[in-house]
Amino acid sequence: MNKFPSEATRSIFITCAFSFSVIAVQLFNLFPMVMQFMPGAHQRLFEEWDQLESILLEQVKQHQQSRNPETPRDFTDCYLNKMENTSGDGTSSFNQKSLIASATDLMVGGTETVASVLRWLLLYMMTYPSIQDKVHHEIDIMIGPDKQPSWTDRVKLPYTNAVIHEVLRLGNVIPLNVPRQTTKDVELKGYRIPKGTTVIPSLTGVLMDGTQWESPTLFNPNRYLAENGQFRPVDAHLPFSTGHRMCIGVNLAQMELFLFFTVLMQCFHIETPEGDCPLDLSGVYGSTLAPSPYRICARLRK
Repeated sequence: MNKFPSEATRSIFITCAFSFSVIAVQLFNLFPMVMQFMPGAHQRLFEEWDQLESILLEQVKQHQQSRNPETPRDFTDCYLNKMENTSGDGTSSFNQKSLIASATDLMVGGTETVASVLRWLLLYMMTYPSIQDKVHHEIDIMIGPDKQPSWTDRVKLPYTNAVIHEVLRLGNVIPLNVPRQTTKDVELKGYRIPKGTTVIPSLTGVLMDGTQWESPTLFNPNRYLAENGQFRPVDAHLPFSTGHRMCIGVNLAQMELFLFFTVLMQCFHIETPEGDCPLDLSGVYGSTLAPSPYRICARLRK
């Protein structure tokens, strides 16, 4: 099976899935035609990619057989409706190949990234117990110990919301964003970027910009709180990127992070197991910037 449409895309995927410093990545980028026949972790990655693609193709077939254009059930139904409506347009990008690619983005981007941010959240709560206490207090006062948190409760929990935003900034799970490709010649600040150039933007440069953030390396949820204590958005907070190509799952991710984190804080006090080594906030580069492995002690608060 042709796993990727081009060697360039193949190289980008390998680079994102592992780390720039891993020797296999460097070899693959230099010798892609040779490395596709060599054993290694990248071969397993391709096999798993093929399995995911097969699962998604089967889902698309089932949707094609059972969908009702008048009542779309989900993203796939809506996409198939759009494909049908633009079938006579030769310039349309709505096709099965693009549908699989979009579904893959949602599957991969929406699982690894959210899981990594949740691990960062727990790690920061163990590292800063006084901030964890403030989150517990706010949840106890505004929601209580028994009511299940809902997405609408975020307005009542400005400090908890601020903590999530600050961890999204410092956790920075996708520091190099997602590679893009220019569709036309572009000139940016005196530099000419030809059509077809792969562009890898640095979200780290935005999230750690000293001109936008006071003491950017410090963990400070108060950055997002107005004088009256209410949550205040910050324009430079762009962990999901920005523009027309920002993360398409941003709303779902924000909802998941808020609900998972709030429920965990409502039920548990998180602390470091006795005798463990000091916590490491440096992270490990891979498909995302994830925390180094750590152990956790979760005690019921009720």
